[in-house]
Amino acid sequence: MWILILWMHMSNITGEGMVITSVEFTTEIACKQAFQEVKKVNDGSVYLRGVCTPKGM
Repeated sequence: MWILILWMHMSNITGEGMVITSVEFTTEIACKQAFQEVKKVNDGSVYLRGVCTPKGM
């Protein structure tokens, strides 16, 4: 199992905020592909960082 951890810093009308979220995947490839898709849909309004890591480490 793999975990995708995303750090997102957003700035909008209501202010700034940091969001950290995670999603679980069965394979490393699926995890990395999901992160690539998230980066594709980001229109630049979100400062985005992420990492795929094995579950339990």
